[in-house]
Amino acid sequence: MKRLALILFLPLLCSCRGNVAAVDTEIRDTVLAYNRLLAEGYRDLNMNPVARVATERRLGRLYHHMASLGEAGVRMEMAAEEIAIAGFEERDEGAEVTTRERWRCEYFDIGSGAKLSGNTVRYGVSYRLVRNEGRWLVDDLTVLEAVESNPLGGLPFLRRPVEGAER
Repeated sequence: MKRLALILFLPLLCSCRGNVAAVDTEIRDTVLAYNRLLAEGYRDLNMNPVARVATERRLGRLYHHMASLGEAGVRMEMAAEEIAIAGFEERDEGAEVTTRERWRCEYFDIGSGAKLSGNTVRYGVSYRLVRNEGRWLVDDLTVLEAVESNPLGGLPFLRRPVEGAER
């Protein structure tokens, strides 16, 4: 009887494990697609394609950031040099993926096209994904750490307060 129960239970266990692997791949692919479309969106000054892999809430934040750059007359081009999945946790309400990333960012004057600055940034990022109509979407992200090769980026509007300085 125990053998019969094991024989009946084993295929169910294997099929569940296969589904988890498929979800992991789908989530990983969503994060990678988000970053590819994000880079294209900044380059082309058009975030609409990101809507395929992001919620309206996340898309609104991207439009806001792109508009801020545009008000300064700057267009950003970015390329992922490395994106490595560092952790993954699936929950009832969604999933969280942590990554280690290295990006090359360059800034150009929108009017003249002249390159203003370049920067390499290493990030630790936590992505929060939600399931919507059968597919995963990036809903939010948190930068856990950022290390820049050129902290000011050569751009006056990127100047940040110096730690410890009086305000």
